[in-house]
This record gives sequence, structure tokens and C-alpha cells, in this order.
Amino acid sequence: MPKEVPVTVEWMRKRPPGDTYSTMSRFPEDADDSPRWSVVLNFLARAVSGGANWRATARFLVEEAPQERLTAGAQFELYEGRTRTAIVTVL
Repeated sequence: MPKEVPVTVEWMRKRPPGDTYSTMSRFPEDADDSPRWSVVLNFLARAVSGGANWRATARFLVEEAPQERLTAGAQFELYEGRTRTAIVTVL
């Protein structure tokens, strides 16, 4: 089972409806031609600060993904196609 970690999600666009969201991730260490990994978010609640920030849990869709990247303090971006939709910070 893929590792699941607590995160905060800062949305660049409106948060999608529903309790779960899955899309492609991009980490700072990814080269332009490196594979992207699908990430699954399970929303918990709007963050205390309100606004565009949400608390959630995050995990890669597949076990073969680089699980070691999901460590406290790590940040990555979520994309739909070429559009950045959110910045995720691992707690």
C-alpha cells in the first residue's frame, strides 16, 4: 500500500468538488522529461487560515512511485495538463 501523509493544499484555482482528487504531480527535483506520478488527495477540512488552503492526506496512486519524496517539509505542485492547480506541502 502506498504511503499516505498529511498535507496542506494551496489552490491556484477553485478546489474541485468532492472528497477525493487525483491528478499529476511535479516535484522540484523532476527533470522536464522525467515521469510524473499520479497523486491522490483525500480532503479533511478547510485549513484554519481559510481561503484557498485545505488540509488533506496525500498518497501516490501506485507503489512504484518515489515514496521517499513524501517527507515532512516537502513541497510539490499539482497539474491538470500544463495548468498548475495547487501547491502541496507535506506536514
